[in-house]
Amino acid sequence: FVEALRCLKPADPQDVLKPLRMCVTDIFRSDIPGATGLVVVGRVASGWMVSRKPVQIQPGVVGAPLPSIRSIRLANAPMTEPDTNVAWAGQ
Repeated sequence: FVEALRCLKPADPQDVLKPLRMCVTDIFRSDIPGATGLVVVGRVASGWMVSRKPVQIQPGVVGAPLPSIRSIRLANAPMTEPDTNVAWAGQ
């Protein structure tokens, strides 16, 4: 077990300095009456994201308003913990 841990490569700190790139694995639409928006599931490959900040989605529509991130939940966080405000590459 210890040997396996020693073989792990740490995340490249430069990945956080690059533009946000998120590999989307799933998208869910809310079925709750009155609720709007989508739930996007994926992995942050580079860069970082912050709640309540606008993001540009590519390909996008020219002149369309930028969507913003409402909340971030990390995959390894227990459901009893509140949502986090920041996520970055390598988490």
